[in-house]
Amino acid sequence: MPAGRDEKLSKFEDKIETSQKSAQTASDLSTRLSERLTTVETKQSEAATVNERFQTATLNRLDRVQDSIVGLSNTVAALTATLQSIVEEKRRQPP
Repeated sequence: MPAGRDEKLSKFEDKIETSQKSAQTASDLSTRLSERLTTVETKQSEAATVNERFQTATLNRLDRVQDSIVGLSNTVAALTATLQSIVEEKRRQPP
């Protein structure tokens, strides 16, 4: 083979080797990126689950607080009615 051809062939082989290395590097980086994305998605999913549990627990507590407030309000209304009844009864009694 002529020397010019050997040189061109050698350069072509070098370019092929460089391209293969670049392709392998890109493949490795792609794999690492995929692993990182999976980790991020997993953490987001876990955070969403924890957040959902927190919201559910908070809503349950707020429901219980609301029930307690309604109960207290009913108790105050009953006590007020009882006191008004006692006051009315004492007014009717002679001094």
